[in-house]
Amino acid sequence: MPTITFADGTSSYIPDKKPETIAKAKRLHAENKKGDVNVLGDVGRQAVRGVQKIGEGIATTVSSGIDLFADTDLTADVKEHFEKIDIGEADTTAGEITRYMVQFGVPGFGVAGVLGRMGKMGKVKAALTGGLVDGAVATDDVVTLKDTFFDNESESDELRMSRLRGADAASARLKDKLEVAVEGAGFILGIPLAGKAVAKTGGAAIDFVAPVGSFMAKGLMAGKKALRPGELQKSAFDSNTGIYNALKRNFTYGGDTVDTYVKSTMAAKTAQIKSSQESVDAIFDTVLNTTGIAVNNGTLNQSNALKLSRNIEDFMFPRIRVDYQSPNLSVTEKIAKANQIQNVAEQNIKTLENQYIDYKSLGFGDNNKISQLLRSNRDTFDTYSKQILEYSDDKADGFMNLFVPPELRDAIAENAGLYGTRVYKAIVDKGYKINPEYKAKALKEIETTYGVDPREANEMFEGLINPGPKNKNSFAFETNDMLLEGLNRDQAILKGRKLSSLPQVRRALGESAGYLESNWQTALANTKLTASVTAQRLSALTAKTEMFNNLKMLDAGSAKTGVTKFLKPQSAFTRQDGSLGDSIIDANGKRVDFKQFNKEAGALEGSFARADVHDAIMGATSDELANTNALRKAYTAFLSVKAASQYGKTVLSGGAQVRNFTSIPFFSMLNGNLGSTGRFVDAVEVSFAGLFDPKKRILKADSIKELIEEGMMQKGGANLGEIQEIAKLASGMNADNYFGAASRLVGNAVDKSGIRLAEKAYGMTDDAGRVFGYLNEKSRLVQALKAEPNAFVPIQSPKNMTRFADLIESGGGSGKIKPQDIISKYGEEGLERFVRSEAGEVAGNTIQNYQRIVPFVSTVIRNSPLGNFVAFPSEIIRNTANAVSRGITELASENTAIQKIGMRRLTGAVATTSMLPAGLVSLGSALTGVEKEKIDAYKRSFAAPWDRTASLIPIASDKDGNPTQFINFSYMNPYDYLKRPVERVFQEVANGNRNEESNQEIFFQSLAGGLGEFMTPFVDPAFSAQAVNEAFQGQTSTGKKIWGVSDTTGDKTVKGLYHFIDTALPTISPYRLQADMGAKKAQILGAEVTPPTGSLKNFPRAVFGSTNGKGEDEKIIDRMGREIDVAETMVQAFTGLKVIKPQVERTLRYRGFEANDAIRDATNQFNRLLRSNDPQSAQRILQGYINQNESRFRVLRDVYTAIEDARALGLSDQVIEQQLKEAKVANYKQVMRGIFKPIEASPDLVRASTMRGTTNINPSVLPLAQQRMRQDLQGQFLNPLEPNAQQRAAQILREEEERKILTGQ
Repeated sequence: MPTITFADGTSSYIPDKKPETIAKAKRLHAENKKGDVNVLGDVGRQAVRGVQKIGEGIATTVSSGIDLFADTDLTADVKEHFEKIDIGEADTTAGEITRYMVQFGVPGFGVAGVLGRMGKMGKVKAALTGGLVDGAVATDDVVTLKDTFFDNESESDELRMSRLRGADAASARLKDKLEVAVEGAGFILGIPLAGKAVAKTGGAAIDFVAPVGSFMAKGLMAGKKALRPGELQKSAFDSNTGIYNALKRNFTYGGDTVDTYVKSTMAAKTAQIKSSQESVDAIFDTVLNTTGIAVNNGTLNQSNALKLSRNIEDFMFPRIRVDYQSPNLSVTEKIAKANQIQNVAEQNIKTLENQYIDYKSLGFGDNNKISQLLRSNRDTFDTYSKQILEYSDDKADGFMNLFVPPELRDAIAENAGLYGTRVYKAIVDKGYKINPEYKAKALKEIETTYGVDPREANEMFEGLINPGPKNKNSFAFETNDMLLEGLNRDQAILKGRKLSSLPQVRRALGESAGYLESNWQTALANTKLTASVTAQRLSALTAKTEMFNNLKMLDAGSAKTGVTKFLKPQSAFTRQDGSLGDSIIDANGKRVDFKQFNKEAGALEGSFARADVHDAIMGATSDELANTNALRKAYTAFLSVKAASQYGKTVLSGGAQVRNFTSIPFFSMLNGNLGSTGRFVDAVEVSFAGLFDPKKRILKADSIKELIEEGMMQKGGANLGEIQEIAKLASGMNADNYFGAASRLVGNAVDKSGIRLAEKAYGMTDDAGRVFGYLNEKSRLVQALKAEPNAFVPIQSPKNMTRFADLIESGGGSGKIKPQDIISKYGEEGLERFVRSEAGEVAGNTIQNYQRIVPFVSTVIRNSPLGNFVAFPSEIIRNTANAVSRGITELASENTAIQKIGMRRLTGAVATTSMLPAGLVSLGSALTGVEKEKIDAYKRSFAAPWDRTASLIPIASDKDGNPTQFINFSYMNPYDYLKRPVERVFQEVANGNRNEESNQEIFFQSLAGGLGEFMTPFVDPAFSAQAVNEAFQGQTSTGKKIWGVSDTTGDKTVKGLYHFIDTALPTISPYRLQADMGAKKAQILGAEVTPPTGSLKNFPRAVFGSTNGKGEDEKIIDRMGREIDVAETMVQAFTGLKVIKPQVERTLRYRGFEANDAIRDATNQFNRLLRSNDPQSAQRILQGYINQNESRFRVLRDVYTAIEDARALGLSDQVIEQQLKEAKVANYKQVMRGIFKPIEASPDLVRASTMRGTTNINPSVLPLAQQRMRQDLQGQFLNPLEPNAQQRAAQILREEEERKILTGQ
């Protein structure tokens, strides 16, 4: 009898090998094994099968053409070949869908993409092209719509064609392929139209209720509108004390300054500096890459590459060479020589690139040649220099006054076209190692120049490296070297001389100078560093003055815009005698200290602000690092490990990288705007520009500049920003001790790791989320403004509040403006700038953004061992609150198009946080037949702690509808975090009702549970701290043993250490570190300990196992002995999906073990009470006995709930009994029947206690109480002492005495 072998390797007898018999056997096999199939594994296998089918379809199309004209049977041989390598039919609907999506989707998209690049393709042409491709890749087993709905034939096309041969088979096959092509073309043409119709209908439904929402929103804001302009004026002139102000300072963005507008204004200037630096870095990265390609291609040798690199520095910063070669020339002579060197260098660069670099083959135009890119950079520096000179001119407008040290202004003026910032690596890089030889020469130069002894020379040198406490005003966009400026500081230390006259000192300090390097790459890297810092420094000087100017304007227009007023004029503090005061008394009678802005504050000079506001704006610090105590110094080593472990769990985790990318649509969905796929592609393209090829950043330079200036591109979001913050803190502290060295070692390993590609990709993904949201906001906002240009719209961006201050009108304390007024005065370009800034502000407030994290969370991040990635959930809270607030503001707008945007935003917020998860769970239930009660039963009794409040979508079930696989949607949806506390509250209420708890108890349990779920990310120990605690405890938080009680002290220590290291290892690590129990013990520090071993994780096992030539019958096994589904493992790794396979039997057994431990603890507590030598009253003994049984009841009630849930999930009583028996659950047969049997008190212990005289309880009292406590394992514990414990205890004792009197016993 013939047999059939199924895809899972099993075989079965069949009566014959007819196609219909084989199909029936496969269908029956699939039904019998329903629930055992790995859905994701089937999806992965069918994706590969789809690729196979593409090849089969194309091959049979060609062979059928030959068969048709030559009447051959070549196609039969082709099909036989593909049948041999066929992976097998799908076991699940998801697998079948995946196969067809790959088979028809991949070729269609590929061809459409090629034709699209050749020229714009019309819809009909695209549909016909896609249809023809579908027909070409179609195979005999493809079922068309015609076959499904119109053909009445009982046999399939595949079966019919299996009986045909030669030209007849070819004709029938090509006819079927033509049918697929026609249907495919119609599908391609119709689906987008249908999709648009559905989207339009859904959008129209939301838009329809927008007027109602607008009416309600305006009602909410009616109180504001009733006030006259200025009445809502907020000010920062109070004492800033009290609970409200404390909450505002710590839990709102901008609360640590004045408000969000002031904070955003300061951040805008930071973005301006980043934009400047980005353009410089992009150019130099392209120069480095272009030179490297030419060297690798052999067109440019090492010698010429070095010559090119040195000429690049000579062109950009010729003073570096001049100051080294001719330090004793006059300033005029140096400038003349520098100009000469610069001109020669530019000509040399052009000559070298024309001779050795083939730009055409690189795809570069003339504007992207090295010489042109460098000229662009040099022009940028010169433009900034000119701006600085204009701003710092004594005759400059007071509002644009910029205080620049005279030495710096002179240096910029003297070196017009040549200026570059001095960069010393010993100052800017804490890990820089000074060359001893260079240092010796520098010390000798100082001794000779100043006539000092070696000790004083060394002090002067060290003074240049360590500036001491940094009390100078600083800003977020200024680096240390900018503050030090290489001018005032070195002149003070070097007694009036400049470092430019001390070449040996400069070399020892590691001046960035490509002129001194012998390797072209190092030389170019040095020039890049100088260019980057120069860009930062020059742009920071101009940005600083513009920031102060904008802050002044914000304060001046606060009555119309709702900005908090924070400036007071000098006259408010001028006393009668002409002197200035520094405080006022607020409305509550409290003294409020103020500070006056000095000349470094530009436009704010002379004004006063509350002391904390002044310090926040000026960034004054008292150098925390100079006064750290010993405990703090030791603690930074831990912070380094915390940063490293978090880095490993995100940047170095493939799953985290994928989930970071797949979460992008949710950010826009929250705001009711998924946008078009085109904008998504644009967002990804611009965000990832330069990841592999730096020239892409040059080609996208304009877009990148816009996105950086609007704060959308930051190269990192909440998670990465948090890690970098910790790493910087750790690497920047305690340079003078062992712990500082350790912290720098680990911190720098994170901050300066060679694994830059992964870090860039993670940061770029974060950027892509913001960019996608920004493009969507910008697109719909510009459409709304142009649709109703004369309708007032609200203003949220502080940039626009200052840029269009003269056009703003007040309204309910919030500024508003007419788009037409902007167009009339500033043209379409002005409206574009308005839209850009508004879209950037909205996206910055509603999409995760580390730059806007609230102060309290920043404090937790920097100083606490608690919390893992606390920035992310805090941003989720901030984003959602802002989205709702923005939606209400938009609904109250006069512009009806913006009202619709607001309605969609609010709808999106509700859908993303609650409707979408619930809808997907319901859909999964409907498709798999898994009822909600079964999902609840699993989550209640068998889910891991982190899955109990998650959105678990059933994707597979057995024939009885019991879930066999879930997808944890919470891993994909970042906003699911907001649903978890609510889910926990509902669970606690359900548990309380089931256990018949009082309403008060249910309320407190649900409140505590919800708050606990909400606070978990903030209060749980960090990975590293938790690993240390678990290593000491000997087991993990889930109960897994790390070491045993019988282990030696040495083994306990090393096993704990292995666990800590394994926890801290990056997720990408292929091994799990553990103790090698089969190895001979090793001697470490005089103790015998178990050595470590590495156990492969499932993903590398799957990779290695599937590529080392294993046969089909050889299974790949994990470390627990379970078979690994290679396809499923791959799909999970590359999609970020988290599949859960319920293990009800195993979990039930562990629940039994936990119950035994809890019962044992309760029994021991009562027994200790009986053994106590302290006198115990009879009532106390009786109460202790009842307490013990109440604890036992609660534990066994939970076990019984788990038993009932196990039954609901399809576990038989026989299997349940076996698990409870193995777990040695007391009275498990009675527990299975739901009967509580109280524990008997030990007669011996009671007797011994009575004989010692520590208690006078009658031995028969406890058995009587035991009898009264027999009850069902449901509801509340029936306490025999209730309702009044003391009265019931006395009653039992009296009953016992009466019984003795009446019976004589």
